[in-house]
Amino acid sequence: MTRKDIIDFLKSKKVEFNPTLKLNDLEKLYKLHSEEKSEQNPSEETTSEPAPNGESKSKPKSEMQQVLDMMGTVLGKVEQLDGRLTKVEGPNGSEFKNDAKAADVEVANRMKEDLDPRVVKIVEETLGIDFGVELQTFEDRPGFLFTVVVPNRLSDMPPSTRPVINSETGKYKVQEDGKTPVLEDYIPQDRRSRSIGSSQSYDAIRDHCNKVRAYIVSYYTKLSKPIPEFKIKG
Repeated sequence: MTRKDIIDFLKSKKVEFNPTLKLNDLEKLYKLHSEEKSEQNPSEETTSEPAPNGESKSKPKSEMQQVLDMMGTVLGKVEQLDGRLTKVEGPNGSEFKNDAKAADVEVANRMKEDLDPRVVKIVEETLGIDFGVELQTFEDRPGFLFTVVVPNRLSDMPPSTRPVINSETGKYKVQEDGKTPVLEDYIPQDRRSRSIGSSQSYDAIRDHCNKVRAYIVSYYTKLSKPIPEFKIKG
C-alpha cells in the first residue's frame, strides 16, 4: 500500500496524525485502525468499570480507543522530533554543539562570495560561518530582502517528502503501478527573511541576525536540549 493510500485511509477514519511521519510509522497506524473494525462487533462494545457505589459502570470502548489513538499520535510526534534531533546531534553531543559541518560551511561560503563584506562579517560574527546569506533587491521600491539560511544542524524545520528524480532519465521515479511517485524524506531549507529599507542598512541586518540567534537558543531551551554553540568567526 502506498503512502498516499495510507494517508487517505487514516483521514477517512478521522484519525489525528502527522502526515510527515515516516512510512513505517504510517503503516503502524494503518494496521492499528484497519484491525479495529474486525475486533469490535457491529454494535458498540462496552467495558465495565466499578462505580463509587459499587455498581458497574459501562463506558463505550470506542471512547477508550480514541484516547489511545490521541496518545499514540502525540507519542509519534515526540518520537519523530527526538529521532531527528538524535540524527542531527550524532552520538557526540559536543561535536554537535561546537563543530560546523564542512559541507554547510562550503555552501554558505559560496552564497557569500559576491556579497558586501560588511554584511558577511555581521552574519559570521553574530551567527556563524555555516550560515548562508541572500540579498534580493526589490523591483518596485528601494531596499532589499535580506535572508539568513540556517544550517540543518540548528534548524527546527520538520521533515517533509518529495518525489525522487531518476538521475538517468530526468523523470520522476514511480512505483510498480506505473503511476504512484516514489517519495523520499528530506529537511527543507530553513530561510529567515526580512525586508530592509534603504535607510536602515547594516543596523537592521545585525538586528535580524540577533533575532534569528535568539530564536534558535529559545527553541533548544524549550526542548531542554543543550544550547548550541555557534561557530563564530573570530
